[in-house]
Amino acid sequence: MRKFLLWIATMCVGGPTIVTALTVFSGDGSALLGAVLLWVFALVLGVLVSAPAFLDPPDGGGVWYFRVPLGLWLFLMMLKVISWVGFQVLSLVWMLIFLLWQNRNTGRRPSFSGAGSGAAPDPVRAPVATAMPQRRASTPPAWHSDPTGRYTHRYWDGTRWTHLVANGAVQAVDPL
Repeated sequence: MRKFLLWIATMCVGGPTIVTALTVFSGDGSALLGAVLLWVFALVLGVLVSAPAFLDPPDGGGVWYFRVPLGLWLFLMMLKVISWVGFQVLSLVWMLIFLLWQNRNTGRRPSFSGAGSGAAPDPVRAPVATAMPQRRASTPPAWHSDPTGRYTHRYWDGTRWTHLVANGAVQAVDPL
């Protein structure tokens, strides 16, 4: 049933979209308001009818297809352009609805490019060094007071604390 409702919705939106576009391009100003009102009415009706298809799509990436007699298939093929236009319009409207629904708590206006969203731009990554950087002068390797406090001394190898520890003159390996 979802497939049929989606098809009806795409046909309902596609036809008035094409009529409205042709009216706008013809330059007939007297029919423009009527065509736009017809298109808005068809768009609202299409969104309402297509809600089951967009809000509850088939599971696992299922494919929708029709099995119809040849005569009906030929009729549907003649209307394929209208259905395609309607589906494109409905897809864009549903993307806008989902975007508005997602941003309802943040108060942000929708932006498909992210411009003006108030978020900081993504940081630019630093280029990878081709040569090893020179080491800075650091504390030379030696026995120092243990920073963890579990032992009296711990060995510093010049870059990091090691597992070698000492309590007075007794050296050991830290099990932790």
